[in-house]
Amino acid sequence: MKKRKWLVLSLALCFAGALAIWYFLPWLEVFRAHFDRIEKGMTQKQVEELMGGAGSRSPPYFQRVGTLLIESPRFSAGWHAFVWRSDNEHIEVIFDREGKVVEKSFNSFANPFAEPSLWARFRQRVGL
Repeated sequence: MKKRKWLVLSLALCFAGALAIWYFLPWLEVFRAHFDRIEKGMTQKQVEELMGGAGSRSPPYFQRVGTLLIESPRFSAGWHAFVWRSDNEHIEVIFDREGKVVEKSFNSFANPFAEPSLWARFRQRVGL
């Protein structure tokens, strides 16, 4: 019976440790690093492999011409966009008709007034 208690306690501690590691990882830096590795001319498949899967299809861009709202000529010519999202950021990549990267953008929606996370404060104290 004692061995069983130690086993349950050990498993619970391992689970808590794994959860803590997952929670405190600097996800923004990982996400930004993926963005930085995307280059013009890469294929859609290469980008999907880099990002760890397919993104969500982004709706086409529209532009106003007088009182009309028309689809951007680039998108009517076969261009398409995909978006990859995390909690506070998203990456949008625009592909041409051949499925190659022509544009990319990174947007962060982090609240500038929010308290820094425990992980960010720790990294700042130790100079990382």
